[in-house]
Amino acid sequence: MSVFVIIIGYYTAIDWITDIVIFINILSNLFIIAYSTAIDRQLRHHPSTVFIFGKSTSETMAKMIEALSFGVI
Repeated sequence: MSVFVIIIGYYTAIDWITDIVIFINILSNLFIIAYSTAIDRQLRHHPSTVFIFGKSTSETMAKMIEALSFGVI
């Protein structure tokens, strides 16, 4: 029974670590987007992005919201 508890503990720890890594990855991508927006007032195309950004901030935000609603990014 104690082996089962240890296995569950390891699984939980690995799950937490995976969640933290995913969160850090998402957060770093958001910082990259925010930085590029602040630098030249429009979003640049990043390799991880599967759609073309618009020329204005409102177009870009609309495309990002649309992509999020369809599960693209």
